[in-house]
Amino acid sequence: MPLLDISLCMIVKNEDLHLDRCLSSVQGIVSEIIIADTGSTDHSLSIAKRYGAHLIHLPWENDFAKARNAALQEASCSWILVLDADEELDAWKPDEILTLLQDENVYGYYLQIVNFLSDLPEREFVTDAACRLFRNDPRIQFRGKIHEDVAQSIMELSSASIPFSSLRINHFGYMHQEIVRKDKNSRNFNIIAQALIEQPEDPMLNYALGTEYYQIERYEQALKLFIPLIKKLPNNTGYLSDLYMKTAYALHMTQQLDESERLLDQGLSLFPDFSDLHEAKAFLLMERLEYLKAYESLQLAIQSGDISYKYTSTSGCGTYRTHTLAGYVCEKRWLYQEALEHYFQAITLDPSYLQAWLKSISLCLLSGQTQRLAEHLENNASLLTPRHLALLTPAFLNARCLECLEPLLAAVLPNEQALLLRSIYIWLLNDRSKAIHSLEQLHIKNNNDPLPLSYLWAIAWAQSDGTAARKVLEVMPANPLHSPLVEIQELLDEGVIKTIPTTSLIHAIQFLTQAGAWETIIRIYQLSLNNFPFSQMPQSLICGLLKAPVNVKQQWISFIKAKSPATDFIHAADAVFFAVMAQICGETLSTAWMQEVLQKHAHNSATTTLLAYHYLKTGRKQEPSIPTGSLEPTLLLRSFFKEA
Repeated sequence: MPLLDISLCMIVKNEDLHLDRCLSSVQGIVSEIIIADTGSTDHSLSIAKRYGAHLIHLPWENDFAKARNAALQEASCSWILVLDADEELDAWKPDEILTLLQDENVYGYYLQIVNFLSDLPEREFVTDAACRLFRNDPRIQFRGKIHEDVAQSIMELSSASIPFSSLRINHFGYMHQEIVRKDKNSRNFNIIAQALIEQPEDPMLNYALGTEYYQIERYEQALKLFIPLIKKLPNNTGYLSDLYMKTAYALHMTQQLDESERLLDQGLSLFPDFSDLHEAKAFLLMERLEYLKAYESLQLAIQSGDISYKYTSTSGCGTYRTHTLAGYVCEKRWLYQEALEHYFQAITLDPSYLQAWLKSISLCLLSGQTQRLAEHLENNASLLTPRHLALLTPAFLNARCLECLEPLLAAVLPNEQALLLRSIYIWLLNDRSKAIHSLEQLHIKNNNDPLPLSYLWAIAWAQSDGTAARKVLEVMPANPLHSPLVEIQELLDEGVIKTIPTTSLIHAIQFLTQAGAWETIIRIYQLSLNNFPFSQMPQSLICGLLKAPVNVKQQWISFIKAKSPATDFIHAADAVFFAVMAQICGETLSTAWMQEVLQKHAHNSATTTLLAYHYLKTGRKQEPSIPTGSLEPTLLLRSFFKEA
């Protein structure tokens, strides 16, 4: 297909870090490249020449519109595309662009600008819309020394509104390192200050100044500019929706919650499909603990969906991020099944979104819905990044969850990590000699890696062989993973009750749980009396502990039964953990014991709910038809323990 009748017009200064990427993205699209250079001293000009750009040299006069209009004058094609050097086209298709150019009634199009705020693996971004593709007409000119725009001049030519297109431009200039490198805030403040001397009442300049204050979190100064603007701008102002969003957020951040809510409602009356406004209202309501109303606002955001083609919007709003927030709100209302559906929907919409995986893992493990989680893992195994695997792998090992480990074995892992995971998987399948041999071979291959020896240490204890465990530590290299196991080994060797750092306990218990060294874990519990860190354990580890054999759990329950909540130190997390364990074993802690726990932790909602379950279970013995409901006791552990 021949090149399109489009001139690319740019202004550039010292952009050799980005210019090649930008110009590469327009190859096969534009017929000519016009670059107005305002004083580059790096390799920008040589890069531009390599792409056949027509160069003009301009003095920089702190006026973006003047520089851009100078570049427009050099264009010879019928249409003009405007880019900055730190931008790129997002896989534009010539056939789609040609269809836009052939509409004789259109003077220009709004394009979606995706402003990345962070780098891979999870790029957060804010979207905006700007008229960057328009006809080459001398009446179409940029206006504004900063945040310059051609939309106003186009609207003066035609009574029709400027249509939105689906074409996207990726922008990397808002990433932190770029803002610092170019000192953008200082530059922008200087340009705006000069412009305001000439036009002190200009709405766009005042909005631009407020935005600069907003971006550096000086919200009080931003509000002094934003609030008067909202009162006087006409409803068809292009940036009014963004002004409502920024003003409401600034009011929220300055704890003016009532005024923020009033403004959000006012904005939603004008822009009822602006999902970011709905989500902002949900955040405000969540801060007030009004979770039902917050959920209703999130549902409205989800119904609006991805509106980034027409509003300034943040990544995932109306889609995967909003579903994750809705799941969180459902959990606050004890609606765990509904929460899980939202998390799964978020994963379906964006499998790379780590927060949705984090929320769903423990919820599935605690509710016994691991098969559903395994299905999502199987469907997305090829999309899992090292960050995902670093979260998922230890969680499923802690929980001894074979069905969720299986999809990870098919994921792309570095060879040694894959072999280590397969070794533990084989151990969990009870092929013990093969697992031990595999771990020993991994140690021989890389004796600086402490993980194979850490597992061999735990396996020795699972086989009740303390001597073998001690020998493993003797050959383990000095490493941060080594010293916690030494502390635990000394505790077990000495058999004397003493205080062990929480991090050391959790570190060792993870290996011991994965290996199934149940008697050793109970022994550690006895020797670290009143210092066993249930409340600081990840939920996946709690799930693993609950999979201990029944006789082990019964032994553990006997310890807690012997304690009196009124006189002995029993953390609320301990009480809930053991009460849940008792129910799993078909036992029941006495009503008197439960009531003492409630008296000691009277303001704890999980212990209160647990007592209600205790009475419910007692009632079912007399009346089996009493329904179980959707909230099972194990899910109460969500209130106490760390995620993943």
